[in-house]
Amino acid sequence: MPARLYLILALALFSVSTTSLVIRYLAAVPAVVMAFWRMFTASGLLWGYSALQ
Repeated sequence: MPARLYLILALALFSVSTTSLVIRYLAAVPAVVMAFWRMFTASGLLWGYSALQ
């Protein structure tokens, strides 16, 4: 498999495994705010990836 695929898989694994830590430390933040920032970050990453393509 290409190295690029390994990088994407490692990033996905890191993102999924650290979600519980983020939620634990941001317990006082409303769920809607947390969801907004997660979607905003994900859309920014996807936009950046598609701009490079």
